[in-house]
Amino acid sequence: MNAHPSHKVFYSLDSASSTQDLLREYVQSQRPDFIIVIRAEHQTRGRGQGDRSWHSFGRKALQQSAYFPGLRHSTQSPFIIHLLVSISLVRAIKRLVDLPDLRIKWPNDLYLQDKKVAGILLHNSIRDHHITDTIVGVGVNLAPSKLPDGLDRAGFVTAGQSQMIDVDQLSAAIVNELEAMLYAISHDTEHLQEQYNELLYKRGEEQTFSYEGKDINATVVKVDAKGRLILHHDDQDNHYHYGHITWDL
Repeated sequence: MNAHPSHKVFYSLDSASSTQDLLREYVQSQRPDFIIVIRAEHQTRGRGQGDRSWHSFGRKALQQSAYFPGLRHSTQSPFIIHLLVSISLVRAIKRLVDLPDLRIKWPNDLYLQDKKVAGILLHNSIRDHHITDTIVGVGVNLAPSKLPDGLDRAGFVTAGQSQMIDVDQLSAAIVNELEAMLYAISHDTEHLQEQYNELLYKRGEEQTFSYEGKDINATVVKVDAKGRLILHHDDQDNHYHYGHITWDL
């Protein structure tokens, strides 16, 4: 059973190299038994999945990492954490702004009208075949800003909206949603997968991917229980692990 921590501690910084790295270092040295959230207005070495860089939009974005200890999620379903975090992030944003078209792009981004508006970075600790704690890093682009060269795919959750999102409110909403989901007594994994796939970016549409140096035109079917993307091409469903295939956007 997950052991719900008794309290939460929030830190807000003007600048940090990376909230994810900073929090990992703190956790490794202090081993806290409570939830810790570190937010930075600017990151000099922010990163996404696979050490990809994450551009910082300063006050027009939320950049934070949160540590959740006392978990006990079986590694037999390692994708469960990703399901919980992705759904939680969508829920938190939608609590503050009406975005019916917000979608989860496999494996770790949120897209709105073909623009990347948020990213997720996870670091799980495993002991005795269970995920015992996790650090959830999120970056959410809030208000429209001038895009640097090479970031044509970047978008903002309030683009074209009359509503504005308060960074403090969004930070708290994300942590509250994550806390509720991660420490729930039990989960209907099948139902979570259905929720995830209902939000899956480009589901049912034909897209172009790169696999082993070749282009593949395939229809996005869903993501399975192992976190593999299922694509339909060559008259059959094919399963792909993250890192083995690239989405050409």
